[in-house]
Amino acid sequence: MAVTNSASEPVLADLQISISRGGVVVGSTPALPRTYNPGYVVYPTQLITDWSRMAFTGDVRKAVDGTGRLPDGTYTICADFTNVRTQSGILFQSFQTCTTYLVFFPKPPTLIFPENGSIVSVPQPVFQWTPVMSQVGLQLPHWFRLVEMLPGQTAPQAIEANRPIYEALFNKTSAIPYPASAPLLVEGRTYAWRVQAAFPLGGLGGPPIGVKAFGAPPAIGGGMPSPNFSIIELSKGPVITFGENDGKSRVYTFTWVSDPMRAAKLREAR
Repeated sequence: MAVTNSASEPVLADLQISISRGGVVVGSTPALPRTYNPGYVVYPTQLITDWSRMAFTGDVRKAVDGTGRLPDGTYTICADFTNVRTQSGILFQSFQTCTTYLVFFPKPPTLIFPENGSIVSVPQPVFQWTPVMSQVGLQLPHWFRLVEMLPGQTAPQAIEANRPIYEALFNKTSAIPYPASAPLLVEGRTYAWRVQAAFPLGGLGGPPIGVKAFGAPPAIGGGMPSPNFSIIELSKGPVITFGENDGKSRVYTFTWVSDPMRAAKLREAR
């Protein structure tokens, strides 16, 4: 929260933070006394108020107690400043300022094909997964990553440590053929692949994600920062990743064998 105090002395106020969903208050803090020094000061989220005093109600309370986070949905966060006065006793009018956020914490994609630990013989296999949908019904972009596994590595180790032989960000699809322009798959080598839900920094056709500012009286102003995300820079532009396991699917592996007959025998042997 950014506060501008244009007075020449500290301003004191009682600050209450409330969270609403569907026009109903689902959580709030008591009005806690705060002092705002002259000038422009940015308060990190953890310093805005005593968040341990936030009390939730109803189903939201049950969800927060069980998961440690708000349920998915649209919330309005309001800051009510009351008993506003300067240190010398000059009174200011009480005011409220609000901003709206979408809470969205999706489960990661589920990989479908090639199946985990499978033998693949087609030169350009089609990779398939279940898509992750946004709260407004649009499919999120997905970041595809394929690496070759080295001896002694586990699949999670390989996907994080090895240089990808192919990776790309895909929009509006949950199935991609291995492109002819990518490096050829090598006989007998084992590969690991993963898909990660992402979100373009410009949003899905909406306004850019950034700092939300809201109005305030002349003496004090405020703003709420956007949530923190992991930012990944790809060739198609920066994206943010979020959700359960940071949007990452499980890591699947497959071994590529060029001869279909030999591949069939290897499958039977398993």
